[in-house]
Amino acid sequence: MSLYRVRSVIQGAQGLPGLNTHYFAATGTGSSTEATTCADRVRAAWAAVVNMLPTAITIQVQSQVDLIDPTNGHLAGSFSITAPALVGGAAGTAIGAPQVAAGIVWDTTAIVGNRRLRGRTFISPLYGGVVGGPAPASPVPGYCAAYSTALLTSSPPATAPASVWMRPRPALAGTSFPILVGTPATKWFTLRSRLN
Repeated sequence: MSLYRVRSVIQGAQGLPGLNTHYFAATGTGSSTEATTCADRVRAAWAAVVNMLPTAITIQVQSQVDLIDPTNGHLAGSFSITAPALVGGAAGTAIGAPQVAAGIVWDTTAIVGNRRLRGRTFISPLYGGVVGGPAPASPVPGYCAAYSTALLTSSPPATAPASVWMRPRPALAGTSFPILVGTPATKWFTLRSRLN
């Protein structure tokens, strides 16, 4: 089974642009209609958290949705769609510490290598007014829950389920499983720089 790879570009603050990626299980060989549905769900997820994002921040879900082979990560195809409308932050001008992110943990039913397969989404940069405490407090968990609901909800329900992809490793093929539930993280996530 192939995976749609839907990417969002985050801009508007020092250290950006940033990249956010979500995966969805394709039906058969995929279609532009299904790819559009996946991109719209990602856009709806971002729209659910605009009230904890600074007004300078914009998120653009990309118009190219790639199809990848989860076993090896190779590109298997691509769909050009109409880009969903730009999403803009609405919380205020103050930008919180750039390395601090709200988070969502994505649970699956899969056990791989004696561990439950989970994914994570980082939501950042955040409005300064929501990152003052030692852990995420209201309204952050509620916004994260709304992000999760928007990403996981599809119509019909079986259409391209949002998935966690475990990348291939030496002597172990990659695999993917549908997300069972998304849970707002009870602690702040920390973004770290990765240099190539």
